Amino acid sequence: MTDIYKENILEHYKNPKNFGSLKKPSHSGVFNNPLCGDSIIVDLILKSDKIVDIRFRGEGCAISISSTSMFFDYLKEKNTRVLKKINKQFMEKLINVKISEGRVKCLMLPVSAINKIIENKK
Repeated sequence: MTDIYKENILEHYKNPKNFGSLKKPSHSGVFNNPLCGDSIIVDLILKSDKIVDIRFRGEGCAISISSTSMFFDYLKEKNTRVLKKINKQFMEKLINVKISEGRVKCLMLPVSAINKIIENKK
């Protein structure tokens, strides 16, 4: 991992975008990665399958917090259909880092969280 990518991850870890809560979310949930101890609470406003706003709070490793920060920034104003295209390779490209197999659950925590929220809304 080059220094510039490490810096990007650390910046999002120390100062995550989309961090906090929404006053009136249409959907919320608590999600954990028991292997690493990561835990996030997600607030989401969905209107006609469009992600109008999304926020999170919680604790976790640098990979889970930074990937959540970057992924939620990507999701704003997108239709939930984009979730079908999200996989490990997409997330690695988004954060610009190749992730070891032991850290995949950290990387994919925000994706799992959003997919569970969307599945439960149906």
